[in-house]
Amino acid sequence: AVSGLFGAMGGDAMIGQSTINISVNGARGRLSGATAGILMLFFVVALSPVISTVPIGTLTGVLFMVVLSTFNWQTFPMLASHVLPEPLLKCVERVAGPLPRIPKADAFVIVLTTVLAVYFNLAVGVVVGTVVLSTFDAWNRGARFQVVKGTNGPGCVVYQPLQPLFFGTSKDFARAFTPGADPQKCVVDLSRSAVADYTAVDALADVAARYEKVEKSFEIIGVSADDKKFIQLAGPAVKGAADALDGGVTRVSSKTALVEDIEANPKDVELRQRAGSHS
Repeated sequence: AVSGLFGAMGGDAMIGQSTINISVNGARGRLSGATAGILMLFFVVALSPVISTVPIGTLTGVLFMVVLSTFNWQTFPMLASHVLPEPLLKCVERVAGPLPRIPKADAFVIVLTTVLAVYFNLAVGVVVGTVVLSTFDAWNRGARFQVVKGTNGPGCVVYQPLQPLFFGTSKDFARAFTPGADPQKCVVDLSRSAVADYTAVDALADVAARYEKVEKSFEIIGVSADDKKFIQLAGPAVKGAADALDGGVTRVSSKTALVEDIEANPKDVELRQRAGSHS
């Protein structure tokens, strides 16, 4: 009842009753959830002798309706695109139309969560499935990570990461820099990236320290207000990253020549990046 007043579902074994309330009775507002909870409490406390006379077969039918209402039947065609052999899949699609496709990681997590929920309980399946899917997501984001390198006038090199910085991309980000070969000034443009965790701040501080050792300036621009606050409050261990923000305070919203080049010719920049990596 209390959860219903706030538009939420109670964290207990009332999923079946809530599903019936929503799908069968058409409940949509907070009042319906509160009413269902109060009436359920009333039935259990005051009318338990009456409920005990209801046949088990009737309750079994109700549970079957709950299953039919809650199960996502689109799961089978989604999994079929990964399970069926290619010739058989083409035959099925010619008859039934194109099947929905999902990433292999999502298909694996669906099967894993279902198996764990059956053999253990729903909580174990949901927790493990969430952890596994988050791991796959971090891996994929790290595999797609790119840093574009360019110039912004004489004596200034600009590095621009095109994906968020977090624990899965911090090492690739740090390896992209070459302080010994770079000009006197290095600028990191985060206008197309984000600082997601402490590891990202530590990577920025480490790069700043590397440029400080070779007596070259290091500056961070294009930082959002939230990311800037996060960097400044990260602590003295990563002070180098916060110090690099000072020179870019008035240039956070400005565009370097590299940013304009990317917006005008994104394919040309990507080709130059690949050519540089091969050389």
